[in-house]
Amino acid sequence: MRSVKIHSSSASNSLVIFLTSYGNDQQPAPGFEWINIASEISAHKILIRDLSQHWYLGSILDFSINYDDTIARLKHYITTNLIERIAVVGSSMGGFAAINIGAALKADLVLAFAPQTCLNPEFLTTINDRRWQWKTREMEGIGYDRRDLTEILSVDRPKETHVYFDPTLDMDKQHARRISDYGGVILHEVEGGHLVAKVIAKAGIITQKLTTFVSIK
Repeated sequence: MRSVKIHSSSASNSLVIFLTSYGNDQQPAPGFEWINIASEISAHKILIRDLSQHWYLGSILDFSINYDDTIARLKHYITTNLIERIAVVGSSMGGFAAINIGAALKADLVLAFAPQTCLNPEFLTTINDRRWQWKTREMEGIGYDRRDLTEILSVDRPKETHVYFDPTLDMDKQHARRISDYGGVILHEVEGGHLVAKVIAKAGIITQKLTTFVSIK
């Protein structure tokens, strides 16, 4: 089961990183969920799945041994391929990671759909977010750093972060709004539940934004 797909482009100085979401409590997402959109983008592309379902904070099978190694390998690709512009895309677990990794890489653009913004069990309890409880407790037990995006964004941040969420879904609204005051963060309220990315993708908005992004020289 592959965790990473890399498509290089000699004609582009842009890189788009696509991060797959959680899947369900029985198994991780079965495929690279952004692959159709990625196929329409003319740029360097890296698609990643976190099969351990640890919000990309741990190892990535056949790619990296821990979070720091993931970032180091991405930076190596960026340097080796003379990348000048970076975008990171993800939904839910992938949305959290898009902001987190986007900050570490000082990305130019992040598109995050219904992202969690804090994985600490105490915070999740305060907003009555009981999704993925056993996994978030597992991660706390492992002791991963970088589980609260407010701590990340207070130090490093992408140049521009677009967060899309459904305001009628209270948990996603509270996650989104807690990072609204950080520089470069722009919130977009779109009805569509937790799978709001599908609504926006169907409208062609994600493809359009990324096509415009990679066309800039």
